[in-house]
This record gives sequence, C-alpha cells and structure tokens, in this order.
Amino acid sequence: MADRREDAHAAEDEGGCLRRVMAVPLGILYLLAAGLCYSAWTIRPSGTWDEDAYGAITLFCFLAIVVSVIALVITAAPPAVRRAMGPRWLAPPLVLAAIAVTRWVLGGLRSVLLGGWCPRGLGSAGARPDRIKPGS
Repeated sequence: MADRREDAHAAEDEGGCLRRVMAVPLGILYLLAAGLCYSAWTIRPSGTWDEDAYGAITLFCFLAIVVSVIALVITAAPPAVRRAMGPRWLAPPLVLAAIAVTRWVLGGLRSVLLGGWCPRGLGSAGARPDRIKPGS
C-alpha cells in the first residue's frame, strides 16, 4: 500500500517538474508568436500600392503560424509532455495561429491575389500614385 502511494507521489513530482521545465520554452514560443501577431496587426499599408507593407504582413503571419505549429507539436506530440502539460496548453498556439491566419486573409493575401493593385474605390487610398496622370 505504501509503495503505491510513493509511486503516485513520484509520478506527480515528475509531471510537476516536467511541467515547469517545458513551460519555459513554450512560454518563449508563445511570446514570440504573440509578438509576430502584434507586429502583423499593427502594420498599416499606406495604400493598395504599398507592396512592402503587405509583404511584411504576410511574412509576420507566416512566421507566427510556423512558431505556433512548433509550439503545438512540442506540446502535443510527446505523450509524457501531453499528459504533464494538460489540454489548456494547447489553446495559446491555436488562438495565435487563428489570429495570424485572420490577419493574413484580411491584409496579406490582398497583395498576392490582386498583384498589389486594386481598382479605384476598392482600396483605402484609391489608385496607385504612379498611374495618376497629371492634370486629371
């Protein structure tokens, strides 16, 4: 009977230690993904012709998704880590990936799909400055 209690106590200690050890790299990955999402959401293109801003949004969103997937794999793949960390550690990478995908769809893909140009009236700044004729 005492052996069972000792085994259960040892298993709890191993899970608690593993939880603390894995919390550091996962926390760093979550913060990195959150910073990339924040950067992607704060970039404001000057107009539909601003391909650099759309490219930066796409890059930050892609990197945030990659970092979130890495964190998700670290949390879910090894059975010992999955048991020690619990299901609540799966939520942050899923939420951050959803935020990155949302921003990518709303802002970054516009440049890819439309080739960086949008007809007048559809974009926030109208036509591209290099296509505006003087005197018009």
